Amino acid sequence: MQAISTETVSRRNFLRLMGLGGAVVVGGPLLAACGSGTKSSNAASNAPVDASGTLTMAYHLATNSLDPLRMTTGQFVTFMYPMYDTLLMLDENADVAPMLAKKWEYSADGTTLTLTLRDDVTFHDGTKFDANAVKANIERVINTADSPVHSQLKTVQSVTVQDPTTAVIQLASPDASLLGILADRPGAMLSPKALTDGTDLNTTDAGSGPYRLTKFAQGDQASYERYDDYWDETAAPSKTLLIKSVNDGQARLNGATAHTYDVSYLTPTQFQAADKAGLKTAAKETLWYIQLAFNQRGPLADQNVRLAIAHAIDRKTISESIYFGQASPTSSMFPSWYWAANKDLPADYYSFDPAKAKKYLSDSNLSDVSFELIFAAGSDPYPQFAEILQAQLKAVGITLNPRAVDINQLASEFAGGKTDCLIGGGGQMADPSLVFETYFAPNAYFNPSKTTAPDLADAISRIRTTTDRDARLQVINDASKMVAERALCVPMVAPKVLFAYNGQRVSSYTPAALGAIMPTRGVGVLKG
Repeated sequence: MQAISTETVSRRNFLRLMGLGGAVVVGGPLLAACGSGTKSSNAASNAPVDASGTLTMAYHLATNSLDPLRMTTGQFVTFMYPMYDTLLMLDENADVAPMLAKKWEYSADGTTLTLTLRDDVTFHDGTKFDANAVKANIERVINTADSPVHSQLKTVQSVTVQDPTTAVIQLASPDASLLGILADRPGAMLSPKALTDGTDLNTTDAGSGPYRLTKFAQGDQASYERYDDYWDETAAPSKTLLIKSVNDGQARLNGATAHTYDVSYLTPTQFQAADKAGLKTAAKETLWYIQLAFNQRGPLADQNVRLAIAHAIDRKTISESIYFGQASPTSSMFPSWYWAANKDLPADYYSFDPAKAKKYLSDSNLSDVSFELIFAAGSDPYPQFAEILQAQLKAVGITLNPRAVDINQLASEFAGGKTDCLIGGGGQMADPSLVFETYFAPNAYFNPSKTTAPDLADAISRIRTTTDRDARLQVINDASKMVAERALCVPMVAPKVLFAYNGQRVSSYTPAALGAIMPTRGVGVLKG
């Protein structure tokens, strides 16, 4: 593998060699963070931006912590990105682009990654961002073994400070996923002073992002104010940003209709209502899908039972009845438009076939198949989803016992092995390797049974170390096929991400390519 630099090779060849796909942008304006997809939401409007205004947003989740290494699910980055920059970022197509690192270069053997850093970045506490900060933060991830994202940097051996604007990351083996990972929680940069001082990172701010935290009330809201010394003047058009955690979907819609909230996360049943109420709406297909994640114990340890479940589900009915056309049936973890999709796993790979489901159940030789399913309490459409699944599985002889759990506790409840099955979102990750590593790798966070077949474990490892894009895609396809053939999870629908916004205050809004997170970068309110 030859040395790769964003300055010396075309972006197509660079991405092919590193197995990432899409565009790399060097220089020029920074357009998006985590796929916000737009400069300022007001860029297309003739109305002036209110630089002293307050942008109020209603989100459906409440983060368990503000510390990037303690966030138990990727969706919580909604609260992270306003105050923390990452080394790299993802653009509107979920492609890697520069952020705090302006350039990157791999060594000829792929085991050294050299980052060239911005020299105009200051943390909110006045500390200068430099290569020493990169070293401190990467080492923190490596040394925080109980972090949900600790394993994402498992190939990193050390970080060397070459000079203030050059950090060199030494890898144990080539790692094609590292660039995407550095755009996520492991790549968030915290002030070295805060790390040394022992600042309570769960509730306070140690970042360099476009906003600084002013107040955090866990379970309720996070308040931010513009950081005037930020290096990108377009990133924070509003003086104040307020992210409200509103679990009740109807309350979010009511607040949007009353113009209490400028931007609100919507559920499928509310999308048409928001449109009829005169709100602007935004819908986007993303990397998000809804799946059944299994704890492979009891009857769910039997592959035939899992396949019976997969074929007992009528995805079309679910898409139409509870998503109102704002979702597509799927059997795959990756959408067809994404470069990592396996074309041999079409949407109807798990056909709705009760007879086939009953045959698989008969082959299991289990006389009584019953298991518990947890879902997000009061979060549309999950209660309805659980009810439909219960009826569809009952029709083939499977007893499903749904149990409602607070949406903010779902991840830890399932990962801790306290239940058999979880219905929830999948995907939404910066690199395809992370999907496999999160759900199926040995000791993966969402693999409570810690069961991984040797051939799948080997494929998951090779997804990282294979750097040629075509070869990497083949390994991903092989792993995807193993997961599908064994029904290690059961994808069901790919919902669009939906938002409502006040068109008199916000000229446009674009959901993130990753999925159900709430982009804030470059989004401001208008005067008047």
